[in-house]
Amino acid sequence: MDEVKRFVLVFDVLTVVFAVVGVFLVNSAYAVVGVVGYRLESVSFSVYLSLVSVFIGFVGFLFVVFYTWRALGIMGDSPERFSALFFFRVALYLFLLYLVLLMGLSFFVATRLSTAYFEVFGFRFYFYSDALLLYSILVSGFGVNLYLFEESQGGDFNLRRYYWTLVLYFVFLLVHIFPENNYGLGSQKFTLDIRPYTDGVVAVFILIVLFIYIVRLLRRLRGATDNLVRFRLKMFLGGNFALLLTLLFVALDSLSGVPFSYWSNLMVIFSMIGVVLYYIAVLMPSWATRFAG
Repeated sequence: MDEVKRFVLVFDVLTVVFAVVGVFLVNSAYAVVGVVGYRLESVSFSVYLSLVSVFIGFVGFLFVVFYTWRALGIMGDSPERFSALFFFRVALYLFLLYLVLLMGLSFFVATRLSTAYFEVFGFRFYFYSDALLLYSILVSGFGVNLYLFEESQGGDFNLRRYYWTLVLYFVFLLVHIFPENNYGLGSQKFTLDIRPYTDGVVAVFILIVLFIYIVRLLRRLRGATDNLVRFRLKMFLGGNFALLLTLLFVALDSLSGVPFSYWSNLMVIFSMIGVVLYYIAVLMPSWATRFAG
């Protein structure tokens, strides 16, 4: 497990380093340009609904992270530990994702301006834009951890074969820290607008991962005869389909061009459904075992 700890440490250090560098680059560029952003004219029902749904997602994933972490403490070095560990990391990155999103949206609603900022020792922090930057970074981390989680279901999991995912994650992080991603600027853009491409590449990666493992799970399900095995496969399959729908709602939310669209609420709901189904499949609570039997 020392090898796993080193891998996880490198992964998380990359996340923190690029988050800090990204915040510095984005805020410095925004201060020089004097960004304007856009205003929230009124706090409508959809705004409150989005805040409530994101808060529910934050609390829900907090519970999943806590109970999975507690289960990891008693699993020892069992073969299922890899699967539980990477599931824990999937849930952890989603929890952090909803945390920064909740903070960013709350700040935006309170100030009514997407580029509102506060200063610390003369350095401007455009808080809502920073939250969107961190959101994109955490989505990338979630995607790579999801891939590792899916791969760890095979039983014979050799982490050394997946060191290349650190390089992939490095690339995802690198493209997201540029100010040309136009975080929180609305119609005001830099000379380039690369965010549709940087977010799109990560979304396509997650989409490919989900499609591949949906096909694999369907094949395994057709050949499985044991009730418990079939139940777990169905939970995994349901989780993948739920996250596939989550991606659809993320895309519809982006295409709507409207802050706090109703699609974002469905995104929260189906991401929670997906992770809960994964939780059942990985940890198999006693009630689930009785139900499957």
